[in-house]
Amino acid sequence: ASDVAGLVLRTLNATQVEQAAALKPTFVSIGLFGNEILGPATSGTAVDGVTVMPAAMYAASYQAVVNTLKAAQGGTGKGVAQLIPDITTIPFTSTIPPFITSGGQVVMGPNGQPLTFLSSRGGDATGGGAGVAPIPATSLVNITASAFLATGYGIPCAVLDAGGAPANDPRRTNCNKPLPDNANAQLGLPGVVLYPEEVALLKARGAEFNEQIRAIATAAGYKVFDTTAFFTDLRTHGREYAGITVNAAFLSGGLISYDGVHPTSLGYAVWADEMVRFINANYGTTIPRPDLSAYLFSGSSAQGGYPVNFGAALTTEDAIAWGAAIYTPEVMRTLADTFPVSARTAAAAPETEEAPVPAEPRGRSARIDD
Repeated sequence: ASDVAGLVLRTLNATQVEQAAALKPTFVSIGLFGNEILGPATSGTAVDGVTVMPAAMYAASYQAVVNTLKAAQGGTGKGVAQLIPDITTIPFTSTIPPFITSGGQVVMGPNGQPLTFLSSRGGDATGGGAGVAPIPATSLVNITASAFLATGYGIPCAVLDAGGAPANDPRRTNCNKPLPDNANAQLGLPGVVLYPEEVALLKARGAEFNEQIRAIATAAGYKVFDTTAFFTDLRTHGREYAGITVNAAFLSGGLISYDGVHPTSLGYAVWADEMVRFINANYGTTIPRPDLSAYLFSGSSAQGGYPVNFGAALTTEDAIAWGAAIYTPEVMRTLADTFPVSARTAAAAPETEEAPVPAEPRGRSARIDD
């Protein structure tokens, strides 16, 4: 992580804020987009005060950023402060439902209720620490779970039997074994399940952070752009350009990239367009809006690019197959090294003889056309 930070900061021995302030900017855009809650969400490990930053600590950090930039602008802030999107609704956390599906249909249990994936409730990425049990129906399952689901973790063997899965189905290797709950930094493996109380913590803390952004930024003179509402609208309604509908669905929506978190070039262009209109409306400027045609009609259909039929919904099985191909073991180890979870979380992880092994990627077309 230090190497990445050094590259971004150009080895000038100054933080991002210090470098920005040194330029004596006349206009700034402040976007602290919540790694303090995004990290816990993507690692499947939301523990208040351990992996999730307390609200007071975030407020102090944000206040310091605003004070530095405002002082560099002569004592009155001019620019835009952006809120944090709801990380519990981004494709990374919301694409795979908690329910087991087969042939596009939710598998029902003997009690008439949908069956949910198995997980090590209270355990970690070694599968230890707690017994195997179905996850609550209001849990979130991260897209990184795809790498485990592809080889059977989280799926009862009885479901494969009832569905007529052949003996050589790769999921039979690990069926009846739990999806990893919390991350284990020692093994470089993520947790992939967010339980209802973790979801509630992340949503509440994100709302608290946004309240602090509004209060601190407004008091300093900055205009607040509601990034939360913007991304919610992209997810709910999308956008239509010349008959092309795009939205924030995983891969097929066209606005969010392979990782399920960051926008595509088109997504960033749509975001920039929204920002330009906001700035012009609030500051009386006439900044030209970006030409979206350059992003709508260039690159999207190239081999290796994201699926081209924008707006189409992926089935759960398709999403899992794509997710397993994207979040390979190598990718997940790299992410664990670059964005480590709390050392306290790693130290608390029990040791067992066997750890779940994400699926190696299988051959897959880079397009979805049907």
